[in-house]
Amino acid sequence: MMRSALFLFSMLTIASIANAQQKQVLVVPADAQGVLKYSPEALKVINSKCMNCHTPTSKDEDAKEALIWEETFHYGKKLALLTLDDILESLEKGEMPPKETVEKTPSAALTKAEAATLKAWVETSLAKLE
Repeated sequence: MMRSALFLFSMLTIASIANAQQKQVLVVPADAQGVLKYSPEALKVINSKCMNCHTPTSKDEDAKEALIWEETFHYGKKLALLTLDDILESLEKGEMPPKETVEKTPSAALTKAEAATLKAWVETSLAKLE
């Protein structure tokens, strides 16, 4: 009996740790009413590079204040345009991810191809909305 309880406790602990370490993934909800549309390529980059910080559960308050990706599914035209302009500016200045983040986690850095993918998505989205 004691071994069974210990085994169960161990398995639950391992499962809890695994769940805590899972990365959040941006998935377009079926009821999305916003004007922004995501290309599969842009979603791939956002999920691999942006979702550690720009989520409601992030510990990075500055990132949460700047952008929460899940909220973009409900943006109207004006807010979408402002957000896309901010993203484009950040990409062009090389501000995302911040240098401190890349120093701590080098794999967080955007490759040139990833930055180009996001920039192309932003520019295409801006053209469709303007």
